[in-house]
Amino acid sequence: SGTLPAGKVLARQALYFLLPMGLLSGLFWMSISHPEDRFPIVGMRLSMNESAGTEPQRKQIGRNAIALVKGQLEIEEQMLVIRERAINHCYVADLLFERAICQMYWDKLEQGMPLGLDPADSVRLDPPLSSALEHFQKALAIWLKQLGPEHPDVAISYNNMAYVYKAKKDLAKAKEYWEKAYAILSKKLGPNHPNTKFVKGQLDALKE
Repeated sequence: SGTLPAGKVLARQALYFLLPMGLLSGLFWMSISHPEDRFPIVGMRLSMNESAGTEPQRKQIGRNAIALVKGQLEIEEQMLVIRERAINHCYVADLLFERAICQMYWDKLEQGMPLGLDPADSVRLDPPLSSALEHFQKALAIWLKQLGPEHPDVAISYNNMAYVYKAKKDLAKAKEYWEKAYAILSKKLGPNHPNTKFVKGQLDALKE
């Protein structure tokens, strides 16, 4: 007969759908000449990069990015109500973490204070960092259940949690979680993979 098998029909329909979507996606990304205007984490990190512009320019980028965080958090929290997904928990945690660090960075710079963390900063950062850690822990629980204990995404969760513990000045915990991440990545991706080398670098830096 002249009819196509169901698999070929579905494949053709998918192609008709994906091609225009791919073109639209490409045009969208090409239209974003300043991603920091749309993505607060990009903006906050850029603002703390001294090579990214003058201090007033970077300050404006940082303040704009911080202002975007509230709306992004509301969207992600609504998404978590609809369906609890690890990736949404990670994004909420990233937003909370980066906002706390960026706010502190610019407050200290404006006050002419050293940018390193001191005991008073740890007290100030504890509430947002604890909230970030809670979301990273929820993401980890989901990935452990869905992917198993040795999946690279689980290692990413351990890496993220290590960063939070380091910012909280709990270096023993940071070392513990980076060691967990390194054990998984070296086994699954090999010692020469960029992700494995990155985590190894974090562990080595703790020893200095």
